[in-house]
Amino acid sequence: MKKIFFALLSALAVFPVFSADTDTVATVKLTKTEPIYVKQLRTEVELLQKLTGQTLTLDERKKLLTDKMIPERLVLQAAERDKLYADEKAVDQQITRLRQALSQQQGRQATDAEFAEAVRKEMGMDLPAYRAELKRQYIIQQYVLKYAQEKKSGILQSVKEPTDKEISDYYNLNKAQAVRPDTVYLNMIQIPISNNKAKAKEKGDQLAREISGSAAKFDQVSVRGASGNDGYRAGGPTPIPRNPEAQQMFGADFMNTVFSMKLGDVSRLIETPAAYYIVKVVDLYEQRNLGLDDQIQPGNPMTMREYIKAGLTQQKQAEAIKQIQDELVAELSKGNPYTINEKYINY
Repeated sequence: MKKIFFALLSALAVFPVFSADTDTVATVKLTKTEPIYVKQLRTEVELLQKLTGQTLTLDERKKLLTDKMIPERLVLQAAERDKLYADEKAVDQQITRLRQALSQQQGRQATDAEFAEAVRKEMGMDLPAYRAELKRQYIIQQYVLKYAQEKKSGILQSVKEPTDKEISDYYNLNKAQAVRPDTVYLNMIQIPISNNKAKAKEKGDQLAREISGSAAKFDQVSVRGASGNDGYRAGGPTPIPRNPEAQQMFGADFMNTVFSMKLGDVSRLIETPAAYYIVKVVDLYEQRNLGLDDQIQPGNPMTMREYIKAGLTQQKQAEAIKQIQDELVAELSKGNPYTINEKYINY
């Protein structure tokens, strides 16, 4: 609980007011009375501050309340009124895609604990709370799309593909960032550290002795590890770019080692924050400035032109959906179906 000071009777008369987590900072009442508590505002503020790295001002907190939290509840109440609910299978698929992205990033299948920890670290909430938030966002998105199709189809139909000039202008403005970094493709044997680092190290040393730098023996051990039932996992090829994000994940020793290797080389046992690795280099690509018609990644047929076109199209669609969402919220807000207790915004 934090102390807040505000002028109550005059600019010269200042009194302390205490804001509890259970105090109501706003009330939404489209189809039912739904309070928004200080604790909920605090959670949203802290999450946004974590994502942006900036402290929100009082005006920014109010904007978060009026532009996000209240509109979301208005739409959710309207969706409930119109009997539109979350599709559990669609939410499951979204979680699966996120987990697959984490696994691809790690070069192996992410465990339940690793996925839950990644969600907690990135989103500031546990997995059940994150699933509940995904359900809320799914309902909001589907209701906005329903409204768009029924009442605002003209806005969606007006979205046009980006022109060649728009693509070229975007590329020329951002071509300094159109760089594919040095990239190594690795087949990887991974021994997760989990809760027993000594046991993982022992297993890693055993495998390293068995392989002894031989590419053929590496392949044999990899085949055995495909199931992941012998204390290690094997997979690949996995692209590892030479950039700060990859080094933060794997550590400097891993990065320096794999980028000093040649095609076909097999590494020693390498320790990283989450696991021990033995890797084999299966492909190498030097850093390259990408032109509009270059592939963005080796083996990926998408060109930089196609990548930019897809991004600009998505941006235009997002702007149209934002306009539709704003018009929906304005329609739902007729009759002032919410109130705000401004004295609690600066909790």
